[in-house]
Amino acid sequence: MLETFGTSTTRTVAYNAVPFVSTAYTQIQADGIAKTRQLIAGTAAQCPSSTISLAGYSLGADVASRVAADIGHGRGPIDADRFGSAAVISSPNRGAGSVEGGTARGGEGVFGALPGGYGELADRVMDVCDSADYICNSDERTKNTRGRAEAITQMTALDQGLTGSSDIRGTDNRSMVAEVPFGLAPGQYAHVSSYGGNGGVNPAYGFLRSNF
Repeated sequence: MLETFGTSTTRTVAYNAVPFVSTAYTQIQADGIAKTRQLIAGTAAQCPSSTISLAGYSLGADVASRVAADIGHGRGPIDADRFGSAAVISSPNRGAGSVEGGTARGGEGVFGALPGGYGELADRVMDVCDSADYICNSDERTKNTRGRAEAITQMTALDQGLTGSSDIRGTDNRSMVAEVPFGLAPGQYAHVSSYGGNGGVNPAYGFLRSNF
């Protein structure tokens, strides 16, 4: 959707995008960030007059938003003046300080807002979020899940099967289970079904194009 001969090209970051099975989310997140930074640095060196933009959905949005925030605060693989724009779709880091897309207004993602937001890039990052999607809009319906997000991201199904252990027990676990019918189940459905076409993809890519 973004390729224009002689003007723009797309490159995809290759990393494990299936968390929670045998690898914890935090490990995959760190790998995705490292490989994204590496690809950006390499592309910037190959194309010294270019600007670089990012797009990602869900885990990819988490990675892209963190890299964009680093660039916006002077900690990134390129300077802010080499950055075009970013469109992050269903980012768990959604918060104040970005261009709002989708139907969600205000609020935060399940991980909470990134400290300091996007810095210099605040007007060059669009957060696309369906208000019913708990990943990018964690509200009262999913507050207990959000409160345990750090522990959840360090767990794997393999560990659970081998040891039968969990960092989330008793009252905490029951409070999260109680959120399933009214928060987690409809929120997960919105997460996987809301962003085709006019629901998010087209506005997101239109934003990227306008900021190349």
